[in-house]
Amino acid sequence: MNMVYSILSNIFNCYLKFITLKLICMKIKYFLIILWIFVLGIIHAQNSVTVYTPANNAVEGYPLQEFSLTEITTINNQYISAYPSATLIGNASQTYNCHSYAWNISAGGTTICWINQKN
Repeated sequence: MNMVYSILSNIFNCYLKFITLKLICMKIKYFLIILWIFVLGIIHAQNSVTVYTPANNAVEGYPLQEFSLTEITTINNQYISAYPSATLIGNASQTYNCHSYAWNISAGGTTICWINQKN
């Protein structure tokens, strides 16, 4: 009986190590996707635009081309898989980020752009 327990214990420990490595790999993958989106956005940036925050501070934004439908679907599916209890409220987009939404779009701004964090 001790031998069976030992074998099952070893299998369970290997499974835990596998799951841990899988989670680490998934986190690395999502970090690389976000980094790729950021770099791609900067590389493909057109002329910069100036938008104003609700506090009337000027910030530089970059109008970007939208992802392809395949890219949007892939990114959406990756986030749905990574965060199954979350609710997807909109498609992945390269045209604006959280800074642009908070400082520009939510305040009624009409310029859709990517805004980097203000230094």
